[in-house]
Amino acid sequence: MPPLGLEPASTGRERAAAAATCAPGTKRERVSISFPRDTHYLAVVRKVVADAAFRAGFDPDDTAKIELAVDEACSNAIIYQVDHAGEGRFDELSIEILLDRPRFTVTLRDAGAAYPFDEKGNMDLEDQLQRLEPGGLGIFIIKNFMDEVAYQHSARDGNTLTMVKLLR
Repeated sequence: MPPLGLEPASTGRERAAAAATCAPGTKRERVSISFPRDTHYLAVVRKVVADAAFRAGFDPDDTAKIELAVDEACSNAIIYQVDHAGEGRFDELSIEILLDRPRFTVTLRDAGAAYPFDEKGNMDLEDQLQRLEPGGLGIFIIKNFMDEVAYQHSARDGNTLTMVKLLR
């Protein structure tokens, strides 16, 4: 769904116009947002990400893929980063969006525990869908909708997930 009320039939010319609204002479733009560990804020995150992707010049299909990948990453961090008592391991997440054409980079950071990200999401989609087991597709979506994905964990900084989509 296109951001901020834009019609689905937006033309390439409209995308180019949105991309051209960058401040004169600037090639890079950075947007940062921090939000509480609460799924209520995911709608805001999706709007910010979708608007930035549209502004960068992505078509509605790629904008939707970026938006879904980021939503999955945030949802996973919020839902699965809990301790044995069910308490959240952190209170806040942060996202940084960097528009540096042709690269559109979204970096998610949280102070959660290490997660075997690289081992997850490497599945045969048809096989997974036939099992009818809930969940398990979030990391698959992230890895398949974005062009580059890198996960890091450090004891000091927690988790960092970097997702890149290339503007073609």
